[in-house]
Amino acid sequence: MGNDRPIECRKHGFRPVRFVCMHVAEAADTENRVGFFWAEQEGDLPPIAWCAACESWLRRPGASWNEEFTAMAHFVPFCADCYEFTKRKLYGG
Repeated sequence: MGNDRPIECRKHGFRPVRFVCMHVAEAADTENRVGFFWAEQEGDLPPIAWCAACESWLRRPGASWNEEFTAMAHFVPFCADCYEFTKRKLYGG
């Protein structure tokens, strides 16, 4: 499972799953530059990314990756190809 779990993408067919916050997902097909931050991959967990607004939330004093944050970020599944395309677009990497 983990990184190899497939998701069906309308553009790319079946690809490995990644997760992004709803803000990154919404910006993927627009010109909105919302930022792109990601965590180092842990074990067999799929890569995950979030926007600048979510990063600002996490940097608040006392903030942590908790249920409140994940509800606000509303992470959604993304195919690996869309993830890499959006990363290059929003991060420039």
